[in-house]
Amino acid sequence: MSFTNTGINSLFLKSRTSLRLAGRCCAPLNYQQMTSDAKTVEEYLNQAPEKRIEALRKIRQLCLSTMPKHEETMVYKMPSYKLNDQVEIAFASQKQHICVYILIHEVMLNNTDRLAGLNHGKGCIRFSNPDKVDFDLLEFLFNETVNSDSTIC
Repeated sequence: MSFTNTGINSLFLKSRTSLRLAGRCCAPLNYQQMTSDAKTVEEYLNQAPEKRIEALRKIRQLCLSTMPKHEETMVYKMPSYKLNDQVEIAFASQKQHICVYILIHEVMLNNTDRLAGLNHGKGCIRFSNPDKVDFDLLEFLFNETVNSDSTIC
């Protein structure tokens, strides 16, 4: 296993069975990552499971509305939002959940009380039920990301 560098400071670490962020796993090692060959975010959303499309579209709209200076792109086969060539937010439809990646670690650390009771890792929040995605929390965390002076972890 090795770090790959594609302009985002080796932040993502790819393995055969999971996606890791900065050396910390956001899914069990035996967990299958859902992959997409989509070239655009719209194409990615159109390929997502029907029961998740509405939630994924809402997450995308939150990203676009709270981060107007960020570039929307596909990085590691998932919708990503980067500023100055560094991905700060990403999301994905995984096999058993929707995962939102908050890559400015300070934002996650400063909001542990808001994350209490949620399934989360060092830089990700997992929602197993698309009907229970906390859009208010995501909007808050996205705004915290935009207003943060910290860099990605």
